[in-house]
Parts: sequence; structure tokens; C-alpha cells
Amino acid sequence: MVKKFNLTKKELIRTIIALAVLYVVICAVCYFLYVMEKEHTVWEIVRFFGLNLLLIVVLGVYVYCVNIDALKETRQLYALSVIMVLGLAIYIVIQKFVSPYLVPYAFIALTNGLVISKRSGFMSAFVVIMSMFFAQSMSVDSVTLDLFMPFFVGLCLSIISAFMLSRQRKRVKYFAVAIILSLSTFACNILFALAGANPVDILMLSIYSLLSGFLSVALFWFAVPILDSIFNFVTDFRLAELTATSAPLMKRMYEEAPGTFNHCLTVANYTEACANAISENPYLARAAAYYHDIGKIKNPIYFKENQMDGHNPHDEITPELSTALIKKHVSNGMLMAKEYHLPEKVSMYIQEHHGTMPIQFFYSKAQKYTDGILEDTGFRYDGPTPSNKISAILMICDASEAALRALPVDDRMKAETIVSNLINDRLKYHQFDNCDITMRELNIIKETIVTVYIGINHKRIAYPDQQKTDEVAAEPRS
Repeated sequence: MVKKFNLTKKELIRTIIALAVLYVVICAVCYFLYVMEKEHTVWEIVRFFGLNLLLIVVLGVYVYCVNIDALKETRQLYALSVIMVLGLAIYIVIQKFVSPYLVPYAFIALTNGLVISKRSGFMSAFVVIMSMFFAQSMSVDSVTLDLFMPFFVGLCLSIISAFMLSRQRKRVKYFAVAIILSLSTFACNILFALAGANPVDILMLSIYSLLSGFLSVALFWFAVPILDSIFNFVTDFRLAELTATSAPLMKRMYEEAPGTFNHCLTVANYTEACANAISENPYLARAAAYYHDIGKIKNPIYFKENQMDGHNPHDEITPELSTALIKKHVSNGMLMAKEYHLPEKVSMYIQEHHGTMPIQFFYSKAQKYTDGILEDTGFRYDGPTPSNKISAILMICDASEAALRALPVDDRMKAETIVSNLINDRLKYHQFDNCDITMRELNIIKETIVTVYIGINHKRIAYPDQQKTDEVAAEPRS
């Protein structure tokens, strides 16, 4: 059963309060920096506040329809509001005290587009630009073509920047974004300059326009790490840092649980490929795989991949105790995630990657010592089950990596059978009931895992026996 995406009463009240605060701040900034410059009738003031209220309502409804998570998570809504207010202040200050041609109109769409979503990024930029336009129209004696220049340029750049965002972990890629934004700003500004009646300094227009795109990206680079830190977001830049093998938890896992470390790296290759195959975020999938088993660091010897000397402590304890020790790596993992300040969107996969599946090996072992039917309730993980597609991918890839490694699979058909059985087992135990993954996507995941597995375990060329080579090299030369 797919979850219903509805706001609870608490979430709705929280959303209304946050949007109300945003409305008051935006109105106050625009009013004191623009509207107060002239005297206005009561009707004009009411119209100004009414139009801004309409914009905020439209923003709330739009985000509810296209990205309800931003309303469910307080930090996302707060971040959206902070960037809107900050962007509005920057736009107005630069426009009034430097030059309207230098205003970095792409800043809001770029930042909110990466941190929240592309659509939310564009809509938040649109609301700010419209609010500025309303305020500016009240600060002039007559409406001319020049008044529409900020509105037109801002709208064009917001559209361009919102849809130029791609999953790039290398910041140097945004240098090209800055160039395109600068050229777009120049084109829009020069178009209005040529169409307007007032003379303009083409040289200053060109310089400021070309600097505008770079200023947008510079402010974007400055804001994103701060938002990551304050709100503990999971941007692609943050994921790049988390998935570096030099990250603190990765280094610790390598030193204390090397078998688990290598298992996580291999699972990451599977999950990233599967995420790409069904159009999910591959960087988040890789990060989820890297950290899903960090709890094994606490007691690494109780997990097969870390038993380097062949000694298995589970041979000396009861299946019930073994089950408790194995399950403990989930709760230990959550504690370590909190200790190392892992983002919630990464740490959630620690809990979900086993769902409520039974620990079959120890359940079967316990059955041997029990007369009659033994319920598997005490031998199952505590859950929850996967809540999204990446979590489902990780669950399948984690089990597949262990099964394919343990069995002597030498052809594609056998590998497909193993992965199919693992997926069917999880379907039987209703592990995918809380995520919207489809049977078609499960089939794609199976095919992708098998393809990656065959690639990892491809046959190699048989090299000449090294011993014979050494013997030839040792023969006396005449």
C-alpha cells in the first residue's frame, strides 16, 4: 500500500505559520525599501499587501502539489524562506545602491533548486521577483518599459537556472553555469536597453551583466554549505563529502571492520547502478550503501565478512543470542549516525535496509533444537520496512551481494535465479508495501544487479605459470 501524501493537522499549522512569517517579512522589506518612497492611498496599500498574500498562497499550494516534503519537513520550509528573504534583500540592495544590471537574479532559483527541488526553486524565485515588481511599480510616477526590465530579466534567469541544475558533485561544473547565466543576463539587458527610450551606458551594462551570472554562482556556493551545516541537508555536494573514503566513519570502518568496509563498497556499486537504472539519485544511493552497516563497527567479529581467522563466535552461543547480536548492528548504527551527525536522509537507510525480514540462518538453526513449529517473530529485524525506492534498492543489493559472493555462481542464469528468489522472499514478507516501487522497476533492479555482478566476476586470461617463468630465469646462461 502506497503512503498517502497528506499533511497532518500539526504540519498544516506549522506550514501556515511559516508562510505567514515569510509573508510579513517580504512585505516589510519591500514596503520600507520601495513603497514608502511615495505617498499612497489606503486602497493602493491594501492592494499591495493583498497581491503579496496571493503570491504566498500560490507558493504554498504549488509546493504542496509538487514537493510536499518541503512542507512536511520544517527545516526545508525554513530554508526555502531564508533563501527567499536573503535573495530579496540582496536583489534590492544591489539594484538600489550599485546597478540593476548586476542583480544576481539566478541566486534564489539555483540555491532552493539544489537544496529543495528544481520546481520549488523556480517558484520561490518567481514569488520574490513578482513581489519586487509590485513594490517597484508603487515607487515610480509612471509605468514605463524600463520598469519591466528587472521582472523580465529575473524571470528569464530563474527559468534558465532552475532547469540548468543537474546532479553535479564537482563545483567546477558550475563555472559553465555562471558563463551561461552571464551571457543570458547580458542578452536580456541589452534587449531592454535597445528597446527603451532612456540612454544607457553600454559599457557598464556589459560589465555588470557579465558579472551578474558569476555573482549568482558565487553566492550559491557560499550559501549551500551554510544551509547544509545549519539544516543538515543532503545536497549532492554533501553526499560527495560523505562518500569519500577519507570521511571519518569510513576510515574507522576500514580500520576496525575491513570486511564490512569492502562489503559496503561493493554494495554501493550495485545500488548506484540500480538507482541510475530507475532514475533515482545515484549519489544518495551510494551514500546509503556506504553507511548502512556502520553499526557492525561495534562488534565486527560477529559478522562473517570480518572473521579473518576462520573463528566464528556464533558456534559457541545460542541462536537466540546470535540473533540479538546481529540485530544490534542496526541500533548501534543509528547511535553512531547521531554521534557523527549523519543527515537523517542517510541514516534512515540503516534502519530500513533489513526491514522486518527474518534472520533465516539462525531461525533455521533454532528450529533444529525445537520440537514442533517455531514462530519466526523473535528472529526478525525490528524494521521499519523501506519507505522509498532507494531503500528498497539497498535492501535487495545488500542481500544479493552476500548471496552472490557466498555461492559459486558461474553464469548469468544462476545469478538471475538467486536475485529473483531474494526479491520474491521480500515480496512474500511485504517489505515493499510502504514504498512506491513497481514490479517493472524490481525487474530492472534484478537485471542491473546481475549485469554488475557479471562485470565484477568476469573471466580473466590465464597467465603462464609464474613458477615456470622463475625456473627459466634461474637457468645458467652460456
